[in-house]
Amino acid sequence: MKLILFALCLIVDILIFIFLFLYEQYLVQVFIIHAILFLIIWKLSTSFKAKNEGIPVYAIFFLPIVGNIIYIVFNISLNYFHNTNSSIFEYEQLLSANLKTENRKRINYEQEIKTMSFIDMLSFIDPDRKKEILIDSQYEVKINNTNILKKGLESEDKEVQHYSATLLNSQENELTNNISLLREKFNETKDPKLLDELIKSYKVYLNSSLIEEDTISIFKEEYIEVLSIKVNKFKYKIDDLDDLFKAYLQINDLYNATMINNKIADEFGNSEDVLVNKLNIMYQQGNINQLQYELAKIDEKILNKNSVLKELYNFFERGLS
Repeated sequence: MKLILFALCLIVDILIFIFLFLYEQYLVQVFIIHAILFLIIWKLSTSFKAKNEGIPVYAIFFLPIVGNIIYIVFNISLNYFHNTNSSIFEYEQLLSANLKTENRKRINYEQEIKTMSFIDMLSFIDPDRKKEILIDSQYEVKINNTNILKKGLESEDKEVQHYSATLLNSQENELTNNISLLREKFNETKDPKLLDELIKSYKVYLNSSLIEEDTISIFKEEYIEVLSIKVNKFKYKIDDLDDLFKAYLQINDLYNATMINNKIADEFGNSEDVLVNKLNIMYQQGNINQLQYELAKIDEKILNKNSVLKELYNFFERGLS
């Protein structure tokens, strides 16, 4: 009878041991029950008459101290192998993501933005889903996903932070490497098509918000350099002049910005865009009197026809009032 009770206690202890794996929040309660069962097992074992009878060797796993040490080692081992296998699987998933892009379910970003900010949505979804979206987002060409990945850096989940940082770094390396490769090829061949690709690559990189503050001025100067080559040595369009004007305006080179705007006016006519550019230059110069004079000359029909000019007009009017 005592042997049966002894066996039952061991079975109950095993069940409690399994329960502890599943519900670690009940650690203290389990230890208390564990200790009580140990006392019962010890009492029963000391009452056996046979000389060699006693608590079995394997019962050491259920001792309050030794058993807990074994439990901790076992639990750490499980966590290690689980994390290792999980990391390998997720790394393989990342490597194969490019091959699976055609079969991926895409989020309807436009619909998401209408109902709820996609970036804010990352704060409410579980980490696994968040990682999947971050991986998917690097292949989504419809929106600038840099803000999504930067939002991932703010996540409390360390793996999400790691994924976001990795993907951001990968994107930046891809863009800068592409710029370097195109510059090298263009310097060798002087192919205007390569120059157009190079200009486009600079434009994408500068507008991506990936670039750091300490290097952005360097890339802006390089961008102006390749645009100037386009304008001075190759056939160009008004869009190329407009990009060069904006580039000069961004680095506050108002003299060259004015020269390019005059070039646009001379070659393509005094359009409304030329007027908008002139207003921007005056505003950055702080030339309020001249700005007031130019605003007064704008015909109301032109304002109503051109939404950009109307918006600038209203903005300048508020600034002057």
